[in-house]
Amino acid sequence: MKNLHAIFWMVITTILFAIVTGMVRHLGTDLPAPVAAFVRYVASTIFFLPLIFKMFVTQADQEKNKIHFARGICHGLGVIGWFFAMATIPVSEVTVIGYMTPVFVTIAAFFFLGERLSKKLILALAVGFTGMFVIVNPSGTGIEIGQLTMIIATIFFAGSYILAKQLSSSNSIIEVLTGLNSIVTLVLAPFAIFFWQTPSLYETLWLSLVAFFATCGHYTMTLAFKLAPISVTQPANYLQLVWATLIGFIFFGELIDIWFVLGSTLIILSTAYILIFAKQLPGKAN
Repeated sequence: MKNLHAIFWMVITTILFAIVTGMVRHLGTDLPAPVAAFVRYVASTIFFLPLIFKMFVTQADQEKNKIHFARGICHGLGVIGWFFAMATIPVSEVTVIGYMTPVFVTIAAFFFLGERLSKKLILALAVGFTGMFVIVNPSGTGIEIGQLTMIIATIFFAGSYILAKQLSSSNSIIEVLTGLNSIVTLVLAPFAIFFWQTPSLYETLWLSLVAFFATCGHYTMTLAFKLAPISVTQPANYLQLVWATLIGFIFFGELIDIWFVLGSTLIILSTAYILIFAKQLPGKAN
């Protein structure tokens, strides 16, 4: 029964995150990406104001806070890239490149955590990278700036994911969300000031909705992870690509081609192997 509940919450998560991508795509490039990201996180942080003072002042844990801040920096830089990519390339491309996060996490774990890479895992990584390049550069003419930005953003999100795993063992869901939203807001502030353009009421309302749906998505995703192993929830996560593709087609007239289908298939196969079967591989090197 827990597995069914976990799958249900993951399906809800994919719908919420797909709605978020559609909203950001709708807003377009009129508002600079750092400003749009900052407004979105300010709106999210308001939800957690009562807990921020408690976490970082009255019951401050310096070691935990260092991890919170490191994660906030990684996630904040990733968010800027994601907002820019969402406004410049198809939502389906943003979504499928985002599936490269586990690939970059695995590589980071090798360099920074001492985890081993078996021949099969190296092959899975190679398949993932092949799929990514098939999508972003099928004709060999070069990578678009939006695609490159999303790849860089995915690398930063991988760093955020690794740090989040450290935090999850000693923090509640609400503490993790509070730390993420408040610190990302601080990280985005100087970028937003530098590129400042006052958002209209219309843009502010839309970004507030983005904040609401994104926060709900992070919460339901965490619920799913708590109820069942990632091997149970990950297949449902790929539904986000279906929703994102439908949103791009219905609302923005975005079409997909054979290169996108081929590249997406390679990335999904690579990611599925890493997430579901990597637990069978050797552990950390001594």
